[in-house]
Amino acid sequence: MDTIVHELAEILKSETDIIAKEKAVVNFFIQLVSFIFALALQQVDDSLVETQKAKGYHIEKRAHVQ
Repeated sequence: MDTIVHELAEILKSETDIIAKEKAVVNFFIQLVSFIFALALQQVDDSLVETQKAKGYHIEKRAHVQ
C-alpha cells in the first residue's frame, strides 16, 4: 500500500499541467485496477484447477500475472 501511495504522490508532484496530471492519475488507476482484477482472476483459476484435478482431470497451467 505504501508503494501505491508513493507512486501516486510522485505522479502528482511530477506533472505541472492539471490536465496532464489528471491523465496520469487516471492511467495509474486503470493500470492498478487491471492488475488487481488479473490477480483475482488468477486466484479463481487456481481454485478451479484444484477442483478439476481433484476430479481426476489433467490441467496445464499458463504463466501467472507478474
